[in-house]
Amino acid sequence: MLTVASVGDVAVVRLSGRLTIGSGLDELRSVVEMLAADEPRHVVLDLQEVTYLDSAALGEVVACRRVVQAAGRRFAVAGANGKVRDLIELTRLDRLVDLYPDRESAIRMVGDCGAGA
Repeated sequence: MLTVASVGDVAVVRLSGRLTIGSGLDELRSVVEMLAADEPRHVVLDLQEVTYLDSAALGEVVACRRVVQAAGRRFAVAGANGKVRDLIELTRLDRLVDLYPDRESAIRMVGDCGAGA
């Protein structure tokens, strides 16, 4: 499941459940592309309620980051915990994307008021 909430100049994309090939990853990229193109915003990908990621999902996180940064905005991942965080660290994705322990921290750091755009 995917929902989007706006907090100032930050769009928070909340995901839940298992993120695998064929489980709506196309929708994730479409939403992020729309946010970056139609109403350029910083994007926080909230993984707090995600229980599993496969390699396709990790690839989509990288693709989303690329789309957002190409639009001149900031991208972060928030709330990854347990096995999801372990996988992000094992694949060294944490060296490519900014990780925050929770949605609020990520919003504060990527938003214009917190990061001095």
